[in-house]
Amino acid sequence: MSNLGFQELIILIIPLLFLYIIIKVIIKVFGEMGRRRRYAEAQIRLLMHIAAKQGVDPDKIAEIVAEADLPTFANS
Repeated sequence: MSNLGFQELIILIIPLLFLYIIIKVIIKVFGEMGRRRRYAEAQIRLLMHIAAKQGVDPDKIAEIVAEADLPTFANS
């Protein structure tokens, strides 16, 4: 392969490699955010379930969750 062909190959591969790395990092960051959100939602559900079993007022639990600024979820 000539020197010019090698340079063209490098010019093609290097940007694609950077693009691949950037996309992979973005996917990882958004995946971690989703995982943390699901974990927080599961903790809230567990808290509400335990409190309901012990007879705590559900409105009081909702107030505590709102004050703690935890993520809310629509499908509960």
